[in-house]
Amino acid sequence: MRDSLTEDEDGRLEMLFRPAAQPLADAGFSDEVMRRVARHVWRRRLLLAAAGAVGLIVAVQPAWQFAAMLGQQLVIFGSRWPDVAWLLETPVALAAGLLLMVGPGLLQWLEE
Repeated sequence: MRDSLTEDEDGRLEMLFRPAAQPLADAGFSDEVMRRVARHVWRRRLLLAAAGAVGLIVAVQPAWQFAAMLGQQLVIFGSRWPDVAWLLETPVALAAGLLLMVGPGLLQWLEE
């Protein structure tokens, strides 16, 4: 089954169901519920943005330290290129291996 409809199909379905979707006489209850839902959506968006900003602030220093360590390891890597046995002993190789193992699962989790 297709996940999305074309604009033409969407319009035809809307026209087909319009007579069956007459508003209910509920003294404005539905409108109030929709207003509250919209308010909660904005609250969630603001909370998510604030949490992301706090997470970014917290992560800056470790990321900076990791970048500095990565630079040092790349210098060592350039000087020791012919000898490959050291590769499994470095923290950069361990971090890269961990990212390769955890990355696909993390991306799938974020996609859901």
